[in-house]
Amino acid sequence: MPYPAFSGYVVYGIHTGDRIYRYIGITSRIEKRVNDHRGNHRTQKVSNVGRWIGENLDEVQFEIIQRCESSEEMKAWEIVWISQLRGMGHDLLNLNGGGQGQFEAIFSDETKSRMSASAKARIVTESPERRDARHAILKANGESRPFLGRKHSAESLARQSATKIAAGRSLGENNVKAKLTERQAVEIIARLDGGEGRRSVAADYPVSLSSIHNIASGNTWKHLRGENQL
Repeated sequence: MPYPAFSGYVVYGIHTGDRIYRYIGITSRIEKRVNDHRGNHRTQKVSNVGRWIGENLDEVQFEIIQRCESSEEMKAWEIVWISQLRGMGHDLLNLNGGGQGQFEAIFSDETKSRMSASAKARIVTESPERRDARHAILKANGESRPFLGRKHSAESLARQSATKIAAGRSLGENNVKAKLTERQAVEIIARLDGGEGRRSVAADYPVSLSSIHNIASGNTWKHLRGENQL
């Protein structure tokens, strides 16, 4: 599982050599993050990207696709790359749109437009063979996952909310025992699914390591995973 030699803030992509990306992540320590991804596979953590890496261990490649000057810039570029690649049809395993759930609008609309255009320009034009391979993958995914990419309507979300209230369920931060906000839980899920170690994640939040284990295994905050995976 090769990794690029570089230190600093980066956006990286994971693929199997064909540059059909399956995951986009961010880190300031690429070598450690690659090792975290490898550990994710070996310890059988509950993670879509971890399972995918395990299934394709001999072919998996890491590629730096954007070097950044700061953490904020890195998170912004992750959002841009995920949006652009999904728009091109790459079946990413990311559970959300990037930024670890904490990116704020620190750039103007004009700057965001320039970033988007830059990302588009840097995506290599596909060869006919690569295009045909991507289309075949997308067709297979569409046939086996008919609801892939679809979102709940406002009416559907309202019905779900009413059902939960009627059932007396207190989810997420509405639970009196909750120590995390929903935003923090989204950040934790994104970091875990990105391959970061559980102890490393736990050190940044006011919860125990066992709480992080429960989030990783879906025992708690599982409603966030359900919504993100639709």
